[in-house]
Amino acid sequence: NTGLDDTGAYLKNIEAEHNDNIKNMLTTYTADNFIPRQDFFDINEKNITISTLLLYDEYQKKYNLNFNKKLPENKFITNLEKTITLNDNTLINNSEYATYIKYQYIKSDTTDLDEDTKFINAIAKLKKSDFKDRLVFNLAKQSLENTKDANKIAQIETQFQDQFLNPKVTQNFKQNITNAKRMALGQTAPNFLATNSKGETVSLDSFIGKFVVIDVWATWCGPCKYQSPKFDKVANTYKKSDDIVFIALSVDEKIDKWIIDIKDKKVNVLQLHVKNETEFSKLYNISSIPRFILIGKNGELINSSLPFPSTDEFEIELQKHLKP
Repeated sequence: NTGLDDTGAYLKNIEAEHNDNIKNMLTTYTADNFIPRQDFFDINEKNITISTLLLYDEYQKKYNLNFNKKLPENKFITNLEKTITLNDNTLINNSEYATYIKYQYIKSDTTDLDEDTKFINAIAKLKKSDFKDRLVFNLAKQSLENTKDANKIAQIETQFQDQFLNPKVTQNFKQNITNAKRMALGQTAPNFLATNSKGETVSLDSFIGKFVVIDVWATWCGPCKYQSPKFDKVANTYKKSDDIVFIALSVDEKIDKWIIDIKDKKVNVLQLHVKNETEFSKLYNISSIPRFILIGKNGELINSSLPFPSTDEFEIELQKHLKP
């Protein structure tokens, strides 16, 4: 916290950095050496301003924590704040803007509630509008992505279901809730059919009585190719366990490319090609790959979105349930 009390120097640094960023942005040219359109400069000036205000807000928090008082008013910051409204649709998908408006809405809330709850309570009081629809939808979506607990999903549904103005946004929210409930901890993993290297049909249900660890991948997917050897290495750790099966499940459109690719794959991992990629992706809420899934002996979902095998968290999560 050295230098926290030297507010003048700190704010001068923020101002200088902000001005440098604006200057650099204004001298930007396109790849064809043309000056960008004015709307490019407008949106980027807003983005730079938000980044600056976030630095200030973070400093404000630390200053208040250490000295139990607010920072003295600063004309530069005050003028910047006037340029950023709390209902700007052009910034709604900017993660820094979301952080900024969250702080603005909760900074005067002195209750002992956590920040997320304070923010939810604050936006619930806002008048229904297109901006509120998008703000609430993004917040709900983020909340759903951060939990697999059925009770928490139900809580999110209750919190947000009456917050929307646009019926289409309400419909999309309900679909997200349905998808989240289907992938919740303890739910029965949706069955699917796949083909093995011999052309035989295999179903997920055929592995009842075993833990199933699935790597959803494709031959064209670079990140998948990076994770695959690490997945194989972990599978090798459990090769003596009869009640665990590791599956590399391809979602390639053309099976011939998959056949060629798996010729040199490790035998510790069962190579399968899903029969209906579109239906499978819909059932398991898969919008990107690789994706790693852990299913229990009774066919229940333990984790429908495991950490990547390249991280220590992958094995830690497996070790909670599996024994090598």
